[in-house]
Amino acid sequence: EIMPSLVGSEMCIRDRFLSIYLSLLASVYLFSRSKVMFRYLKYVKEMLKLRFIQKKKSRLLKQL
Repeated sequence: EIMPSLVGSEMCIRDRFLSIYLSLLASVYLFSRSKVMFRYLKYVKEMLKLRFIQKKKSRLLKQL
């Protein structure tokens, strides 16, 4: 015969491990997305810098 209190405590332990696992999974997902976002922002920054340099060069050439 299974004692109801034992089943309840086992369910509680299982649920706690499940919630810990899900929170770790969410953390890994968010961290990986933040790395992707960081790379994207770095790329945008470089593109803007290049565009600024090109515009500056074209203005200098027009002045000549």
